[in-house]
Amino acid sequence: MKRAFAVLLAYVAVLGASNVGAALPRPATPVVTGPTTTDSSAPVFRFRARGAVRFLCALDSTKLRRCASRYSRALTVGRHALRVQGVGRTGLRSRVRTHIVVVLAPPLQFNYPGQVAVEPNGTLLVAESSGRLARIEPGTGTIATATAVQRPFGVIAAPGVVYFSDASAVRRIDTSGVISTVAQFASDVGPLALAANGDLYVMTAARVFRLVGGQAPAEPYAGSGIEGDGGDGGAALAAQIRAPHGLAVAPDGALLISDTGNNRVRRVDPATRIITPIATVRNPYGVAIGPDGVLYIASVEDDRVLRVDGSGAIAPFAVGLESASSLAFDAAGTLYVTEGNTASARIWRVTRDGRSSPLRRSGS
Repeated sequence: MKRAFAVLLAYVAVLGASNVGAALPRPATPVVTGPTTTDSSAPVFRFRARGAVRFLCALDSTKLRRCASRYSRALTVGRHALRVQGVGRTGLRSRVRTHIVVVLAPPLQFNYPGQVAVEPNGTLLVAESSGRLARIEPGTGTIATATAVQRPFGVIAAPGVVYFSDASAVRRIDTSGVISTVAQFASDVGPLALAANGDLYVMTAARVFRLVGGQAPAEPYAGSGIEGDGGDGGAALAAQIRAPHGLAVAPDGALLISDTGNNRVRRVDPATRIITPIATVRNPYGVAIGPDGVLYIASVEDDRVLRVDGSGAIAPFAVGLESASSLAFDAAGTLYVTEGNTASARIWRVTRDGRSSPLRRSGS
């Protein structure tokens, strides 16, 4: 009788133990909330798991240690593996969750950039209003000072020569690095444009000048010299322009003016010198002709680049580009876009399908 009673007690104990196990199962595999790609050197991650009361984690290691459900560590540039495990009330552990995060190199930053240009070899030139022309290798993210100047804004490159505006002057850099003054103006000079025949166009506050063959003298080409709005459909030299920020030359030789203060882009016919509006855009800045032969416009207020097709229809091409300013295409059709009016501006690389990413320092 005593033996039967002992067997019964043992059965009850086993049954109770199995019920406890059923009530407190292994915690669920943790869910990790946090970036998989980040610019931050100390990204933040959060963990949660059904049935877990605490967590164990390890960064780039298999040795798990206790950690909080909010986790952050300083990380170097590159790929990192974060392993997380949940622990239940009974000490049972969940399966390990592995979360991969890639830390990118910081974006290149520029001090109040003006115009951006692409040299024939594919390197970029950026005129920094703080006082230098910066040369960037976009493939590696390396940056160097091409030359120290006063107050550059415009820059344009062609085989064997670089033109840039420096306060109220236009200067050139030859293949040996020698800088010479091409022309002097009565007011500060803004963006530049270069035609296929070598003619250089120079923008001031209310007038565009042309330097035939890139040489002085500078002849008035468009704009009356008095800021304002008017003159569409008439002679370009009688038209009023206000606060322009972009110039480009179309394949047919027409000059395109980003008339920022008047919220439109205007075209000067190369044969008749008649000026006409071709696009209405809020605060247009940079303009460029793409590899498809159509016009691209930076809208600084709407943080995007617009595409204007042959019929005049305007559509977004790249969005989310903060204060989109100057534009330049390379030979492969990649678009480069500067951010404007900031001491820590980025340059965006935009692919042919409109996807954008900032240029980064070497090591990304």
